[in-house]
Amino acid sequence: MADSRGERNEFGEVLALALIEHSSDLIPCSFQTVVTFQRRTRMAKIGAVPEHLHTVTPRLIVGNGADAIDFYVAAFKAQEIGERVIGPQGEVIHAEVSIGDSVVMITEDVELAEDPAGSTLSRGDSVTAIMATYWENVDEVWDRAVSAGAQIIFPLADHFYGERGGRLRDPFGQQWMLSQRI
Repeated sequence: MADSRGERNEFGEVLALALIEHSSDLIPCSFQTVVTFQRRTRMAKIGAVPEHLHTVTPRLIVGNGADAIDFYVAAFKAQEIGERVIGPQGEVIHAEVSIGDSVVMITEDVELAEDPAGSTLSRGDSVTAIMATYWENVDEVWDRAVSAGAQIIFPLADHFYGERGGRLRDPFGQQWMLSQRI
């Protein structure tokens, strides 16, 4: 007998096809078994903060997620981690890149009326946050970012407080402060 949630076995239990841990095998089992397994697995393996993230992780809202990722790879030698979550119109809902020892999340601006967040380019060119980064060789990273299409806001220079740094705007409106202690 069929049920909206699955097939019933000879004992009347609704069966589900469950993926157990990282196995690709589908195993018929009751919903109660699946829920119990999921709870035990979560309690044993999942912490409050994902292992690869810090307490504060920036999420950049950009006009074109795929192009932004390509820029961050070219400018900062970013590495995409995990898989992109793509929406129904092909937009990047969620992606992550690692830059040095930090993770930056990427979300494409879809201009939802109920969402007050948006890319700086779609909401008027101002920013309320700047990505502050430190590099072993700031000149090399600066040149790479400018070559990849970043605009100079404040030129790279030595400062009285013991740092060499400057500020750039990426093609998606995000601002990046690139620095190195000297």
